[in-house]
Amino acid sequence: MTLNNNGIDKTIKLCQLSQLAIDLAENAQAHQEFINCLLEHQCYRDCIDFMAHALEKDKAICWGFECQQSVAANHNPKEARLMDLISEWLNSPTDENRRMHESSLDTIGVGSPVAWLSMAIFWSGGSLTPVGSAVVEAQPFMTGHAVSGSQLLTIYDQDAKYQDKRFHLFIEKGAQLISHSKRHNATNDQPQDRGWGSLD
Repeated sequence: MTLNNNGIDKTIKLCQLSQLAIDLAENAQAHQEFINCLLEHQCYRDCIDFMAHALEKDKAICWGFECQQSVAANHNPKEARLMDLISEWLNSPTDENRRMHESSLDTIGVGSPVAWLSMAIFWSGGSLTPVGSAVVEAQPFMTGHAVSGSQLLTIYDQDAKYQDKRFHLFIEKGAQLISHSKRHNATNDQPQDRGWGSLD
């Protein structure tokens, strides 16, 4: 499964949506229906935020990773190394690999989209305290917030004339991830093909 098991109301409560998006959600019965509605009303920022919380945590991080790969030329050496560690966790999501991401914001800085994606991993499950200490888990919204923040930092870091194109590219990557899962599960509720091109 790619989308989380929460109802749409529970997912929306995790997000930081505009008032327009909240109003549109009143008539939506399912995650995909709401995503399509947001796209129809050009609520692209809201769509990024909602998808980051609607996807299961590992899938949201995978989506963020694929988007970061599309802008890898912009990464500094520390971010490039961190991308390797993110890849390691995606391939082997052990607690040891998760804890490698604990101090990413301190090491690289809050202005780095890759650092936020890394923190999404640390907050995705397991305790936030040192091994052997009392277990303290992250709040349910924290991974989604970090993935959304990573995506939006990357989009707004670009020249304004490229922002819409990057919104479209990132949303399309998320839609493809959802569509692949839908086809795998032999359902018909697939995302609409918007015909958006690549960033090239």
